Amino acid sequence: MPTRARVANRFDAIRKWDGSQNRGFEELCFQLRDPTPPDAELVKTSAPDAGVEWYWRHPDGTETGWQVKYISRTDNLLKAMRDSLKAAAQKRPGLRKLTFCIPYDLADDPSHARGKQARERFEEAVARWKESWPEIEVDLAHESLRGVEPGDVFDALVSGCGADVVSR
Repeated sequence: MPTRARVANRFDAIRKWDGSQNRGFEELCFQLRDPTPPDAELVKTSAPDAGVEWYWRHPDGTETGWQVKYISRTDNLLKAMRDSLKAAAQKRPGLRKLTFCIPYDLADDPSHARGKQARERFEEAVARWKESWPEIEVDLAHESLRGVEPGDVFDALVSGCGADVVSR
């Protein structure tokens, strides 16, 4: 079985789905999602998606949403996350949680030997977003989807779960 270090940098080789690698990663994340709670309805969207790829609609009218970002540069990722959060906040008044699925683990070196790391930049961005949209909790997929870290997706793939989504 390939090691995570060897394959984790291969999301650039993910097979196209519906014409794009972005859609391939979206579909992979959708397949790896948590089971829908018994009292909620699962709704999968398509473009325009109003800030979410899929969501659970709860009996009280609130929503829990997911947005997939197949973006490798942290600056671009954070801008795209903010844009999706803004759209979701404007168009989905019942949204209470938005979880982002991303294709890599965020660097996290607290020594700052190489400058501010992606994890710290993400956490600072979430704090800023909370000021604008306090009703929406923002999370990363590895903190809510079956305990899967972004880098662990390949472990799931090579063990047989959706293995045909990634190019050989």
